[in-house]
Amino acid sequence: MFGVSGLYISIFWGIPALVAFVIMILMGMSNIILGFFTALVFSSLAMPVIYLWFFVHYAITDQRVMTREGIIKKQFITADLPSVTDITVNETFFERILTRTGEIGVNTAGSDFIELHFKHIRKPFVIRHDIYKHQNNWRDENGVTKPNGHLHRKLDK
Repeated sequence: MFGVSGLYISIFWGIPALVAFVIMILMGMSNIILGFFTALVFSSLAMPVIYLWFFVHYAITDQRVMTREGIIKKQFITADLPSVTDITVNETFFERILTRTGEIGVNTAGSDFIELHFKHIRKPFVIRHDIYKHQNNWRDENGVTKPNGHLHRKLDK
């Protein structure tokens, strides 16, 4: 099980929240009204940090790929390894340079859109490789081959 990269959270949300917290303390000591409004800014920056750290989870097992996220509205999406058809990796310039993170999209058979999104994942190409490795291991264990891009079960004679 893994989640959003800690470096991504720190750079894009944690540092601004820390700066707002220090300003809130300084403003609150001199003027209660300015301190209150700075506290609003701090809380608006702290909420995404808490959400991304504690309520967004991804997992790759030997049978499926999963994502779970949400506090009030929970969303749990799974895709069985045999149905995974392609995996896309998208790295923006700033994420790749600053945090070495990216987004992974998992598409399954019978769908025209990407069902699973792993956002702000550290080393996305390694995760993509892990998914394909688990998929190949599943095929080997279950006697399934993939000639011409189609899944076929090996026949016992």
